Amino acid sequence: MALTTHWEWRGFGTVSAAFRKRFLDLECIFDDETPRPFTDEYLWIPEVDVNLKFRSGTQTQDGLKFKRFHERRGDLEKWTESREEIFPFPLCANAWELLRQEMDAAFNPPLNADRDEAVRFLKSVDPKISTFTLQKERQSRTWGHDGKVKVEIAEVFTPKRATTVGLEVWDPMRRFDDSSCLALLDRALKDLRVRDEDVEVMNYLKFIRGCAD
Repeated sequence: MALTTHWEWRGFGTVSAAFRKRFLDLECIFDDETPRPFTDEYLWIPEVDVNLKFRSGTQTQDGLKFKRFHERRGDLEKWTESREEIFPFPLCANAWELLRQEMDAAFNPPLNADRDEAVRFLKSVDPKISTFTLQKERQSRTWGHDGKVKVEIAEVFTPKRATTVGLEVWDPMRRFDDSSCLALLDRALKDLRVRDEDVEVMNYLKFIRGCAD
């Protein structure tokens, strides 16, 4: 999704052929709209609301990525993703300091650690930490005459198979207030009839929590 503070809706489950057709009829974002494969290895820390993942396959967002939760209203959530909180490997001092704050732990991080070494070290600091690797393929479209809602379908292959649908207000210039974003998302959800699909509303952290149980 976009590197902004934004409102979004997400569900996991299965979707109908009719919904997929409605999705494919939406305006494309990129010239090449074939499904894009990539891998997210989620760093799951119990009782932490930050979405932490090691991403590969996207080119522009590979590395350790922070996605921060703000609030929830009904089935809509507000999150922040920032270019300043995507860190390539080896992790810099700022990345380790942010991890230290989220874990509320004191440690001396390894220098020049690649992804595998960083994960091993974090698990040694806190044995409650788990990682879950999600292999995905994703497609995106835009809804509305001005394309202010980004619509995504992603097929998750591991650790368990699911289809996830996400809608997000696309407003990099921050022209919309919260109420406008909520109203816009609600109109898009109703027009696309997403809530009628066989999906359970949840974010990726809740999905990962279900994989951990």
